[in-house]
Amino acid sequence: MKKIILTCIAIAFGANAIAQSTLITPGNQESRNFAPDLILTSTNIPELRGQRSAGVLAAPTAVTNNSSLLQVNAFGHTGTGFFNGSQIRFASTETWTPTARGSDIEFSTTQNGTISFSEKMRILGSGFVGIGTSSPSQKLSIADGNLVLQTSTTDKVLIQSSGTASAGMITMSASNGNNSLYIRASDATNKAGEILFYDPTTNLKTMELDGDWNTTGKSRIVVDELQITGGADLAEYFKVDSKVKVEPGTILSVMSDGSAKLQIAEKAYDHKVVGVISGANGVSPGLMLQQKGVASVDGDYPIAITGRVYVKADATKWSIKAGDLLTTSDMKGYAMRAKNYKKAQGAIIGKALTDLNEGTGMVLVLLGVK
Repeated sequence: MKKIILTCIAIAFGANAIAQSTLITPGNQESRNFAPDLILTSTNIPELRGQRSAGVLAAPTAVTNNSSLLQVNAFGHTGTGFFNGSQIRFASTETWTPTARGSDIEFSTTQNGTISFSEKMRILGSGFVGIGTSSPSQKLSIADGNLVLQTSTTDKVLIQSSGTASAGMITMSASNGNNSLYIRASDATNKAGEILFYDPTTNLKTMELDGDWNTTGKSRIVVDELQITGGADLAEYFKVDSKVKVEPGTILSVMSDGSAKLQIAEKAYDHKVVGVISGANGVSPGLMLQQKGVASVDGDYPIAITGRVYVKADATKWSIKAGDLLTTSDMKGYAMRAKNYKKAQGAIIGKALTDLNEGTGMVLVLLGVK
């Protein structure tokens, strides 16, 4: 009797059992609820194998595309009979040859309250995993569903495929369960996204980065304090006379032709001085202003108008000491010490923060100090 049972099990599962190395043992017939029904024991790796071919067993041929190589079906009794509830299916994805053996693994289950099982997850031969889709396009693709990462019922990250305005959204919550961060692909239908920060204790918004502020088409950042660590001056973009070559640290003055363009400052005590090209000596602007699309106020060069910036300086006549007020020099694009304070009114660039005893060089200047 035992031999008949072993033979039936081997046929049902397509197992390749070698008598010398594999022992298949049915469970204890008197206490089936407590003992396993099938045990594969081997001194090597125990193997459950499904072998599928086309043709006939006496003359097998290559399996074709979408052939079931092996199926593991889980049946349960309803009171009237056994019915399938879940399935793992191993299927070919091409006609097999000695150099091509593509295959997928499909996982199917039955939802509560229904009687039909359907595919819920698939692993492609490429390694792509699809949940809710049979054709994943990424390492992990989730169709029409959300993804939750959590360490508890309150502390979690929720990734939604359809959130605000039917767009994707990521929500992060603090340990108290309150949401503290929202990343939305859109804050209104077909509008730009936004990032919102909340205090998880008070539920008050603390910061907002909106790609389309109040559907105006303009972006906006709303924050209590802004700290910039990548620059030292406030710069605004200006157009510069294309006939001249300029570089960071050069002092510029407004042209007299009414074009709103700038040119290199050419004389001492120039009352038309505007500012300095930012970026000299590796000190970048921390904040840059630029109005795109309006020719009169658009530009190509960031001109520092306040803050700290390195300036080309001329100390050939008078040395420059920290604390000196600087104005334009007769040397084009250079600053010098303002010897005549009355004459320098309206032409002061700022206050020197470093020394230059002789010759020319760079001086760190605090702009806007009169």
